[in-house]
Amino acid sequence: MKSAALLLGIAGLLVSGCRAPRPCCEPAAVPVPVGDLLHVNVRPCWEFEHDIPFALGASNLKSGDAISISGLRGDRPKLEEGGSYCVFGAFTLTSVSAATLFLYSTNGESVATNAERSTPAPGTGAFAFRFRIAKTGDLHVSFYPVAGGSSLGGVYFGNL
Repeated sequence: MKSAALLLGIAGLLVSGCRAPRPCCEPAAVPVPVGDLLHVNVRPCWEFEHDIPFALGASNLKSGDAISISGLRGDRPKLEEGGSYCVFGAFTLTSVSAATLFLYSTNGESVATNAERSTPAPGTGAFAFRFRIAKTGDLHVSFYPVAGGSSLGGVYFGNL
């Protein structure tokens, strides 16, 4: 898996999941509003047994925009083909009036097991994407124009 870390261009920023007892880590049961179109409840992420340490890779977000990955959980102790996972976090969108937030796997294949995108309006909100890795690739959460087109910026993540 060292090759996956190299492909991600790991910048040395390591994020380990919550290691405290579950009540400290478990998000509130109330859905978190994201724009006007989506309500994200990250509680389903806690159905997964493993709290997976992960590393952040390259980020190419526009000034004022942010995507923060708060946690990664899965049915396996690390990201690998055949595993099912849930990544969750928060975003800030200021550079455009609306964008689509996607989970993608560059040069790989991930299969979303819930809504794989949301369309946030400017401001801040939360996201949670459940997915299965069908083929190893470079995972990222990124903003895209609502009408389609090239990425407006995102953040890559992967195994330590």
